[in-house]
Amino acid sequence: MHQNKYTFFGVLKTWSQLVIAACRQWRIFGVYAAVITVIDAVFGNWSYSCRGIEPDFWCVSLPNNKYVVIVAMCIFYLLFTYLLCAFVTDLHNALFKNSVFKSRNVFVVSRQKLKTTAISAGLFLIATISLVVAYYIIQQPANPNFETEFGYFLIVFVLLMIPLMMIRCAACFAYYMNTGAFVFGKVYNNTSGRSYISVMMFLLFTIMLLVLNMNAYGFFSRISLEYSGFTTALATEFTDNLLKLVIVTVFFLFACAQYIRIEETEELRRAAVAAENKAKSVDEIPAETETPANLTAKAAKKKKNQRKSTTASAPKTKRKQSK
Repeated sequence: MHQNKYTFFGVLKTWSQLVIAACRQWRIFGVYAAVITVIDAVFGNWSYSCRGIEPDFWCVSLPNNKYVVIVAMCIFYLLFTYLLCAFVTDLHNALFKNSVFKSRNVFVVSRQKLKTTAISAGLFLIATISLVVAYYIIQQPANPNFETEFGYFLIVFVLLMIPLMMIRCAACFAYYMNTGAFVFGKVYNNTSGRSYISVMMFLLFTIMLLVLNMNAYGFFSRISLEYSGFTTALATEFTDNLLKLVIVTVFFLFACAQYIRIEETEELRRAAVAAENKAKSVDEIPAETETPANLTAKAAKKKKNQRKSTTASAPKTKRKQSK
């Protein structure tokens, strides 16, 4: 029976090891948190300090034109998404490719970072749209026509299954980061019958980070109101952005832990198959030394050699006697 490394505690153990390794890359967290804080200040998005009626420092006041607001928000969130994906790319290269991170890498735009941003944005949009459409259909009043109502039920079921399938196959993203391809079939086959592992871990991390985020939100709000000032606002926004990077890291390392465990399972299976094939090939080879015919041939050959040796030594003995 093949061993399976893809277990709940196995994935959790690998995830904890990756977290410890990621903590050693504190420089990446600090640099990206600082850059995101500056971007927030440029767009007037310092949430804790600009929430008051009279902020103590400069905050952007957008005009009443809704199109300007929409364009500014789109630019900000696209830039924010790119910085998060660039952070994930640099962290992945540091963990899996042993690359040395330098501060100027933040401003280097590479094809890998752009592809990661496009894929992440696409997956996020697919999950968001499916949930929004499902919520909209659920809010509709019940239709008296059974066929129409059953069709709505099927649509909602499929839409709700899309995010769950993304959670189950989160390792595909890690495969893409390591190999440049989405191996959906391998991930789907290795997680078959073990979907609860991905869902349970995702819910565990979500609840843990939600509690942490709520406590941090209350703490930062209280600090910004009691100790208003530029230094306090800068510290709270930097810490809040650092927390966002930690949240992204938790889910990214969750996908990487799945990837590592799936690869270890595949390696064990390949080793087991190779051992079975080797054992079969050995069993198929005939044991020539154990057959009666071979034993008889060897005995006859041994007697023949003994006769030859006796015949060769006999003349020498006769010559010695005649002398």
